[in-house]
Amino acid sequence: MKLKVYVDGPAFVDGSDLDSFLDILTNYKLAFGNCLQQSAKASDVPKPLQPTLRISTVSKGSLNIDLVTQATAAIAPLAPQIFGHAWQLYKAAYDLIGIVSGYFKRTGNQMTITINNSPGAVVNVVTGNQVSTTQQVLDAACSVFPYFEKLCDLIGRRKANKIIMQTEEDDAPEILFDEQNAGLYKLPATDATDSEPVEFECNIYRFNVRTLNGNMECFDGDVSTNRPFIAKDNLIDACIDALKSETVNVKAIRDMEVNALGETKIIRFRLLDVIQDADYYK
Repeated sequence: MKLKVYVDGPAFVDGSDLDSFLDILTNYKLAFGNCLQQSAKASDVPKPLQPTLRISTVSKGSLNIDLVTQATAAIAPLAPQIFGHAWQLYKAAYDLIGIVSGYFKRTGNQMTITINNSPGAVVNVVTGNQVSTTQQVLDAACSVFPYFEKLCDLIGRRKANKIIMQTEEDDAPEILFDEQNAGLYKLPATDATDSEPVEFECNIYRFNVRTLNGNMECFDGDVSTNRPFIAKDNLIDACIDALKSETVNVKAIRDMEVNALGETKIIRFRLLDVIQDADYYK
């Protein structure tokens, strides 16, 4: 399968802006590559498929790129299905991001996303403040929007005027980023906080007694993540003591952002209590 990308803009007039050139290549490949892996997994293909970029033409002010994916003999019978599904996910993800982001920018409110995984479900059906899609399309949108955002950043910085992506079929729908819609692909988000404190195990490894800011490693089973926190001023001694322990339990409120796709990002924790591990007192 071969996909085509056409880009034009000031960054490509004399060919000297290599950073913009590489941004196009990298983010284009990563975005479609995510959808390709998702499609391959759905067809029980265990080995990742690696798309290859080929620059077909470079002219003054524009760039043409081909993204080519070669199928091995073992999966060749499935190739049309895998590649076709990957493009459908790619295009549907583009449409879904535009729908929810556009609604948010018009109304200031999150759109409700409902999931319909029934066979043959029609995706991205809008009814008032709701949009119905499938879990696969939502997953694809969540995986590609950071790369779409970086591509559109080139338009925002006036490095490119437009970016067009399409398949080789003459009548195939295209994915278009230009000055009119580039702002939609920087996903808006709203602030949110927990209604009730959460309790979890962590390792506090940095704490500033003046600002009350610090960093901790949070544990959830075998998974750990590093998060910033701010403590209440009555927890200074407890945080200092926690630096001496491998782990402590804490109660905290999470400050979060929820983007237009419903993804939640933890910004920081506000510590309400620190409970020393029992081994600390032995």
